[in-house]
Amino acid sequence: MSPKEIYEDMVDTLREDAPSYSAVKKWVAAFKLGRISTEDEHRPGRPVESVTQENIEKIHDLVMLDRRMTVRQIEETLGIPKTTVDRIMREHLGLRKLSACWVPKLLTPDQKAVRRKLSSDNLALFEANPEEFVNRFVTMDETWAHHFTPESKQQSMQWRHSDSPPPKKAKTVPSAGKVMVSVFWDSEGVLLLDFLNKGQTINGNYYANLVKQLREAIKEKRRGKLSRKIVYHQDNAPSHRSLQAMAAIYDSVFELLPHAHYSPDLAPSDFHLFPHLKKSLSGIHFRSDKEVFWSVFDFYLLKKMDQRTCIKFCVKNEIKCADAFRMLTVAYGEATLDRSNVYRWYKMFSEGREDVNDEERVGRPSTSTTDEKINEVEKMILANRRITVREVAEDLNISIGSCRSFFINDLGMRRVAAKFVPKLLNCDQKQHRMNIANEMLDSVRDDPNLLQRVITGDEAWVYGYDVETKAQSSQWKLQHEPRPKKARQVRSNVKVLLTVFFDCRGVVHHEFLPQGRTVNKEYCLQVMRNFREAIRQKRPDLW
Repeated sequence: MSPKEIYEDMVDTLREDAPSYSAVKKWVAAFKLGRISTEDEHRPGRPVESVTQENIEKIHDLVMLDRRMTVRQIEETLGIPKTTVDRIMREHLGLRKLSACWVPKLLTPDQKAVRRKLSSDNLALFEANPEEFVNRFVTMDETWAHHFTPESKQQSMQWRHSDSPPPKKAKTVPSAGKVMVSVFWDSEGVLLLDFLNKGQTINGNYYANLVKQLREAIKEKRRGKLSRKIVYHQDNAPSHRSLQAMAAIYDSVFELLPHAHYSPDLAPSDFHLFPHLKKSLSGIHFRSDKEVFWSVFDFYLLKKMDQRTCIKFCVKNEIKCADAFRMLTVAYGEATLDRSNVYRWYKMFSEGREDVNDEERVGRPSTSTTDEKINEVEKMILANRRITVREVAEDLNISIGSCRSFFINDLGMRRVAAKFVPKLLNCDQKQHRMNIANEMLDSVRDDPNLLQRVITGDEAWVYGYDVETKAQSSQWKLQHEPRPKKARQVRSNVKVLLTVFFDCRGVVHHEFLPQGRTVNKEYCLQVMRNFREAIRQKRPDLW
């Protein structure tokens, strides 16, 4: 066979492991000259092979001592090439490096046994009478909420012409002040919301008072439910298990659902943990897939789509036509399409149709595209740039499709989000900034070395410590060993003010605000004295 034929056969068989074409030609020529051996010949200066039993045992011992040791650290310790170390660890020792699996808490064997027993008891309660258990089930949880949330990108969108500059808005962050909110809910919805007052402490008395408020809320919103004994769910927080709280729970004739220590809370965001609660939504049975359920649930509550788009969405997510019609009925009420139209559009989308608009046809009535309507739409937009297509369509009693055509085709407008800027400046502030920038630019032109003499400073709040990253927690494991675990942690809530002065060569001086100290004139003067001394020591050429 020719070298080319041999090379093509080896590529077909060995794929990526095939030798190069030049190597094939070299060995074909050698074998034609009478060579028999397929091994490399020994030659002067060839290094001793590092893959020895001794090196394998050394690497094994190092990894067992420190599972988080890197290949480079082993290379520096034993003086073996990095590629050889990697090959020994994977091929000879069967090791691979994995990051630790996040778990809420690291449990002891006793805690695992208690959790398993309580879970079995709760499951038995549910299986004995599922419908009654769901109807009697009431749960609660607390969460920290911001006083206000900044306007979202979607909320800041407004209409503009293609030749006009994009709108701007000052960048804002969530309110630094937060408040604790307690939420009580059941399969039908929220029963009670309570915000913690400023200066108030979460203790047994506070929580006992919440339980009494819950009883009144159930009496008002779920009449007849107190005649059946309520199954109440809470976590094992100290205030929840206090004598005052437990007395209030039993006085309210609540049956307390057992809850193991460190087991996951049934928070409002974890509604998917109880899939059987989905059945309470007007009898609509959704698919078990979490993402599809939440997409439909968002639509169900917020009506984010028009009716035809919703039908198309249901088709793509394999939701039955009958369920889609019930969703539209609940969401749109009297404005819902009739059953025959819903089924007709469902069938068309099932057959592959994509367009949600009506097709052009002979005898179609005249559209609402008139100069009068266009002028009315333009006036409404100029009065309120953030008005939506649906709001304009409802005010002028025209279809959403025609209204959208006015915006895009007739007025040449499109909806864009506001551009974030650090501050919204007035004309005087912009002019002042321009003058200062020009003066600084002139100074740099007159003295090219100016930037090498500039020292700047700033303050920033930093955390007391940061949580270990995923890469930092990775370690080596054998194939038969379980994956390592680590408890999920959050950043330290303790923050400290850091003041830093730096130039083009690096940090000149930094210091942290002492605990209990206030940033005032005396503190800033002391910082500047320390900064001056740092310049004298670290930048003698500038001094």
